[in-house]
Amino acid sequence: MPIIKYENSEFEVCDNGYLVGGPDAVNDDWIDYVRNDVGIIEMTPEHWEILHNMQEYLKESGGIIYIRVLSKAAQIPLKRVFELFIFPGKGFCKMAGSGIPSSCNIGSNF
Repeated sequence: MPIIKYENSEFEVCDNGYLVGGPDAVNDDWIDYVRNDVGIIEMTPEHWEILHNMQEYLKESGGIIYIRVLSKAAQIPLKRVFELFIFPGKGFCKMAGSGIPSSCNIGSNF
């Protein structure tokens, strides 16, 4: 599997660039790498709240999250998730350590 080197960290990723190891493998360097990759200029408190909610859900469910389900459970309008994370499947899910979203139809990496 490919390795991404960023700042002081190395990350094992699947062929599609999603972090192997799930949310437990996420650290600040990974979040910063993905943030830069997808064009999020700054992580606001709202970004962090949504990201932490998603990581908790992933740890409990052990799988890929559905953005609509999280949006509804967290009472965050889906439109707002898209505004904050630009490409939620690429940015939001990747940043949290989720597998590849089912909407991408390319499978899971953990």
